[in-house]
Amino acid sequence: MSDDAKPAAQPAAPVAPAAPAAIAAAAVASTEAGPPKWTKLVNWIFFGVAIAALAWMIRSVGPRKVAELVKSIGGGWFAILMLLELGSYACDAAAIKAFMRPESRMIDYLRVFAAQLSGAAINLLMPTGKVGEASKVTLMVRRAPRGRVVSSVLLYNLYGFFLNVGIVVIGIPITALVYRLPHKVEVAIWLAGGILLALALFLLWLVTRGIGSSLVGFLRTVHIISPERRERWRARLLKLDGQLKPTGPEASHGTSVGIGWMVLSRVVGWIQSAIVIYLVVGELDGMFLIASLSAGMVIAWVAAIVPMGIGVSEGGSYLIYEVLGAGATAGLGVALIRRVRQVIIAVLGVALMLILQALDRAPPPIRKANPEY
Repeated sequence: MSDDAKPAAQPAAPVAPAAPAAIAAAAVASTEAGPPKWTKLVNWIFFGVAIAALAWMIRSVGPRKVAELVKSIGGGWFAILMLLELGSYACDAAAIKAFMRPESRMIDYLRVFAAQLSGAAINLLMPTGKVGEASKVTLMVRRAPRGRVVSSVLLYNLYGFFLNVGIVVIGIPITALVYRLPHKVEVAIWLAGGILLALALFLLWLVTRGIGSSLVGFLRTVHIISPERRERWRARLLKLDGQLKPTGPEASHGTSVGIGWMVLSRVVGWIQSAIVIYLVVGELDGMFLIASLSAGMVIAWVAAIVPMGIGVSEGGSYLIYEVLGAGATAGLGVALIRRVRQVIIAVLGVALMLILQALDRAPPPIRKANPEY
């Protein structure tokens, strides 16, 4: 769930297609042992910006709205929604740890979960919705090999994107067949689905070819880096490319397990979305859930560009529920529930980030493993 995807409530941390390249570019120096010295500074910068954005987010929602929302849907239902939210993030953390195999034994699950929730908070509070992925890496790199940490976060983003595209590609035809959509809306969702499918196939091709090497080759083609630097970076990224491939000597030993945890995370998110629809609309229809899942995914990707999706997320919910016949008021209700959940996740994530920062003041544990790590 942040990357970190809940439909009717829209993905809390949708997996943006640009994330793999951004993290891969930062992985060029991943062959040296131990965390780089600048990671602490980067984490503190993330923390400072997150605190400022969180204060603004809480102010924009307002304690009164939170109290009114909890009262309107019932404290019990709201607690269930939050437990499902945390359960989804817990599954995502288990996926990231599985992708770290065979080096996953070097880092405990609680550290991965805290890093995942902290990264999700940064994603919610920062533009593009992907800055938190780099934060996850810096929070875990003191406990596991840097290269494997980077590749596990990349695999989480890649497979998350593939799963989300699959939801959209399956949901769009069903939505178009069941609901009579305005022509412009129908064209827009078909176009979005086609673009996302093409992008997913392109990313899959890049992974099999070597995403790091391809990125370096592109930078050289557009004359951003010199031939010497291209060869130096390519040599360093060969191991990362191997770790991202589904098979091979460097491939993760936990790919299938990680994908399984990610599927479970989405199932938990669907249950959460079904409950939200039932609470707001008053009834639950399977076709409506599928339509809101697929359409909400597209809106969430667009909303991720704006910090906390302010405006775009609410407008998207308004449009989706109006078009699907549930009424614009229901869409705004769903958006408010989502916003309150985001505030709580952001508070928890920033708090966990501060705790990890305090724990990391101690010297990192000595690893008895391959010197390369």
